[in-house]
Amino acid sequence: EATAELRPRDDGSWAIDAIRFPAAARFAVHVPDPAGPQGGVPTDFALSIGQQESHAVLDPSLATASSLDLDLHDIGLTSDSTKQHQEQRVDRYAVHAHLTPQGDRLDFDQDATITVWRTASRIEDKPAVAFGADRIHANGRIAGVDRDQAAALFTAIGGLIATLPTDAAGWQGQNELSPPARAALRALTESLRGIVTAINGEETIDGVHVAVAGKGDATVRQVRLALDGQAPDGMLHGWFEVSLDGLAVADLTAPERG
Repeated sequence: EATAELRPRDDGSWAIDAIRFPAAARFAVHVPDPAGPQGGVPTDFALSIGQQESHAVLDPSLATASSLDLDLHDIGLTSDSTKQHQEQRVDRYAVHAHLTPQGDRLDFDQDATITVWRTASRIEDKPAVAFGADRIHANGRIAGVDRDQAAALFTAIGGLIATLPTDAAGWQGQNELSPPARAALRALTESLRGIVTAINGEETIDGVHVAVAGKGDATVRQVRLALDGQAPDGMLHGWFEVSLDGLAVADLTAPERG
């Protein structure tokens, strides 16, 4: 269970201090797998978190700004199923997010940094694969969020999920959408009309490392992803950019085809 200290403020908002997640937790989830059993593959997870320092401000009326500052250290996540074992480690995960009213609309800004991320996994009897990055930094902004359209979007998503067949939740089956599902999907599409006026973001990944046991390894000095979109007249105009710098490969052979 997560815990926090709530304190009302004079402007009607709430200060949420001393946000703490469990230092250690275990849980099980059915992970979707197209080649696995219907309903997904049962997977056990073990999560650990070291030092924590997080707080937030929430205005339920959205009349004033809300914010979240999340700072977690020494995060570990291990997952086990009949097909795969995976371990992940993160030295630090920090997030700063702000929701700011602008007239009858909202602006959402977020800045996040992951310091030293490492993951290793093994699927059945295949070679183990390790992946990591020294630093990941991402920032993004969604401007002009229409409150009514956002509420309609969440309602439409719930309506669509309720109409989907059971096997769709496990990424299985070739069933076509039913008439109610088509209507729910149409409502979801309509709820996106005019929901935001602009969106942009950038992510930079420094020091990427990839290694395959018995095959070799590769490094990339920096990977950069960026997107920008404007919808001033209800029509989206946008672009997406991907760039790599400093790619080095050492004896990394192509995977065998089965």
